[in-house]
Amino acid sequence: MCKCEMIKDLLPLYEEDLVSEQTKQEIEEHLKSCANCSSIYEPPLPKIEVPINEQEKKGLKQLKRMLTRQQYFAVFISLILAVYLFLQPLAGIDTIPWIVLIPFCLTLLYQQPKKIFYMLLVMMLCLMITTKQVAYCIVMFLQIFIFSTCGVALASWILRKHKSTTMQILSLIICGGLFGYALMAYSSTKGTLLTYWQAKTAIQAYIDDVYDQQLILTNVRYNPKEASYLGDVVDQEDSRNSGTIYCYIKGNEIYDDYHFRTQLKMEDEVQQVLELFIAVHSDINAWQLSLYPQIDVPINTYKSTDSYDPTLPVSLNILDDITYDSKEAFAKQCYELLQVLQFSGLRFETISIYSFLEDGNRTYTLKTSNLSLSLEEIIHQLTIEDSLKGKEFGI
Repeated sequence: MCKCEMIKDLLPLYEEDLVSEQTKQEIEEHLKSCANCSSIYEPPLPKIEVPINEQEKKGLKQLKRMLTRQQYFAVFISLILAVYLFLQPLAGIDTIPWIVLIPFCLTLLYQQPKKIFYMLLVMMLCLMITTKQVAYCIVMFLQIFIFSTCGVALASWILRKHKSTTMQILSLIICGGLFGYALMAYSSTKGTLLTYWQAKTAIQAYIDDVYDQQLILTNVRYNPKEASYLGDVVDQEDSRNSGTIYCYIKGNEIYDDYHFRTQLKMEDEVQQVLELFIAVHSDINAWQLSLYPQIDVPINTYKSTDSYDPTLPVSLNILDDITYDSKEAFAKQCYELLQVLQFSGLRFETISIYSFLEDGNRTYTLKTSNLSLSLEEIIHQLTIEDSLKGKEFGI
């Protein structure tokens, strides 16, 4: 009775051909010898082959071709989307590793990884021909190929049936490791969705606090070289006033490049005006002096296209490339410069004039805020400094 009960339990599996050959042979021998079990078992009906005419065959071929075209179209469009999101920053959406996930899903859906790689190769060749940037396309294709391979490898492991448990575990470790590496490498290139929203929130809060919503944040993109996010901003009233605000997530710092460019533009204008003024109103050669004006421009007062405001004080650093034999000779040059700068019409806060000595390590230095110094006063105020810091020149 025990064997009959066991055979009855195995009959559904036997009908579906899900038992081993040895078990199948034992069931068939028992059915021949046991009348009770053989009366319960109903053998499957024989397969009936229905003849198909030529018209039906033609219809099946057309249907197959249509499904194949739809499959190619779906794969091609999906890969175009994945490549586009990889190459173009798009409002945080590019932080999601689509170039890994889309090939992964396509492999699970269609089980044809070769088509994915062929289409990626065709896509990169077309991009290479249209843009004529061979080196760029090769580098991008290598990155895309690596990321796509990691997604395809994990999907292939899921679809594949391993006979050995050891091989199944080993392949899982390798494919899972490749998939995890692809995600980490992608995040180091494009950033993550979490840090993107953190940077966007920090930049927007800075704009609202400092610029009183005068600037509009148009885009946020990741800079892998500095591990920072760049927020593109534009003036609400005039789109010509644009710039960038940096956000460093690790240090939780904001760098206002928009304000820096505004200040730099004014400093460049002052430098050009002074160089021309000195060349016209003195006998000093233009190549002899290097001018480094510094202007403390208040934030949210001027726009990036504004010219220099004469009411802003200027701190001027001048490096004289001539080597002087004595303090008196350098003092005469300083006296001539101060006399010329008096009539420039600019408001100077401080003026610092330097000239290297013959040893190249020390400088004659004059620092003053009084443009009306006499030659004797200049000689008295001259000092010799042991070192010269680049920051004094506004570098």
